[in-house]
Amino acid sequence: MRSFSYTIICMLLFSVTLIVINYLKNKDESRSAKLYKAMLIVNFISLVLELISLSVPFINRFYIFMLISFTFIFSLYTLNLYDFNKTIKINFIIYIVTSILALTLPFNTIYIYYFYLVFNSFFLLYIFVTRYDDDKHLIIFLHFILIIGIIVESVWRVSIFNTIILLILFIMYHTMENPDSRKLLNEIKIKKYYYNKDKNKTEFLNYMSHEVRTYLSLIIGLSDVIKDESRELNADLKDDVNGINYASYNLYKMLGKIYDIDRIEKGKIKIEDSVYNFKKNAEDIINANSAMLREKNVHLNVEFSPNIPYELIGDSVKVGEIINNLLYNACYHTMSGEINFRTSAMVYKDKCSLIISINDTGKGFKNDELDKLFYVPETGLGLTIAKDLVKAMGGKITVSSIKNKGTSFVVILTQKVSSLTGPDDVIKITEIKEEIPSKNVLIVDDKKDNVKMLKKLLKDYNFNLDEAYNGKECIKKVSKKHYDLILMDIKMPVMGGVAALKVLKRLDNFKTPVVALTADARPNAKEIYLKEGFNDYVSKPFSKGEIEDKVEKFLGNN
Repeated sequence: MRSFSYTIICMLLFSVTLIVINYLKNKDESRSAKLYKAMLIVNFISLVLELISLSVPFINRFYIFMLISFTFIFSLYTLNLYDFNKTIKINFIIYIVTSILALTLPFNTIYIYYFYLVFNSFFLLYIFVTRYDDDKHLIIFLHFILIIGIIVESVWRVSIFNTIILLILFIMYHTMENPDSRKLLNEIKIKKYYYNKDKNKTEFLNYMSHEVRTYLSLIIGLSDVIKDESRELNADLKDDVNGINYASYNLYKMLGKIYDIDRIEKGKIKIEDSVYNFKKNAEDIINANSAMLREKNVHLNVEFSPNIPYELIGDSVKVGEIINNLLYNACYHTMSGEINFRTSAMVYKDKCSLIISINDTGKGFKNDELDKLFYVPETGLGLTIAKDLVKAMGGKITVSSIKNKGTSFVVILTQKVSSLTGPDDVIKITEIKEEIPSKNVLIVDDKKDNVKMLKKLLKDYNFNLDEAYNGKECIKKVSKKHYDLILMDIKMPVMGGVAALKVLKRLDNFKTPVVALTADARPNAKEIYLKEGFNDYVSKPFSKGEIEDKVEKFLGNN
């Protein structure tokens, strides 16, 4: 008896310490904080009553009443967390009835408390099933600890219930009721929310990008085919086709910018170095943007310094994006006058500093607007992306402008030198077409319109073109006939492109190059499909020129 009294006294000291610490540190006045303070006080009183009941048995009734009160307040705390307040009245009525019975019945009323605890257990089990939340699983766990404590006390006749209550209050203070812990938990919750939100946004962007790119590929491909046949059209129809082609390309660019912004926000810009011809890349971009100037009174001047190395080593795609975004901005904002595109280079050993300058005679900006130029919606997404890409590549971008007179951008990028000089003559695609003998090419795509469009893009070649509409059909055709090139879509019913390629790789003597045609626009998509075993990758939407490049790569020298 004496040792048990010492145990209760120790618990009283612990309870007082917890009350004082909570009072000094926790200044929260929320409903849950007030209920927690009430549980601390009730626990302290129940410990005092338990100590007195050792000498005065009648006090045991009031001790049981305090246990019932603690359980009731603990239930209110849980209901408040789950915003389940509509059942508080029912809970309160049962609490009053149970308390009266515990205080007035002539026999040992500990069983009344057991009944009340069982009622709460079933009630909380209902909440657990209907309202379970990962953020609130701890409170449910604490309720089960309380139930286990009662079971142990009733079966083994060991008075440990107040010890269990103190343990619960201690855990609650260091998790839900401690200001520092609560702040940390809120931060974790916020990070989790934004992680899920970001994940959902990425999945949505991937899905939308795939669907839009699929149909854009069809529009751009067919408009390229019609442009090639434009000699058969009248002038108005030629303009309409050019308009469709121009609008499709610009929609494709805008889609790419939205995806780039998402990548940049997540810090997922990856620099992938390869050997490339800077002048050729820049000329292709200039030609694509010059279409915007056809209906304007704007002259585009282009100048490449003769000391630019023939081949550089760097991320040609991102260098192209920078040039394209800045040049598009100049074309968009210039209604008359001229745009000057100049590139020079400073070469030292194996390093080359490219200096790209683009200046226009457009609307220009005030000095106080220049700092915001890369971040305001009015200038579009292109400038923001260009600045972030330059920064990711370790370069520098500067801007100067005069209102109503024009704007000038200067970009400095350091690239490695692969080759200072190149061949004087470059083989043209028309010459390659004449050299290619009849080859067997298999087009695999679940959409018949895409197959039709690809056939039209390849009609100038002397190819035997076959088609398959899923991976299984592809495997069946390859097992019966040799093909020199396979153009394979990725997402298809029955069997997709990746699964089909794995089966093809297991066929005897299969050495046919397979090019992935996909609307997957992830930053590392090319790397992913090359690892899967594809020989090359083309992202939808693609142009006639991109398909011809792959033909040249795999069949041009055979």
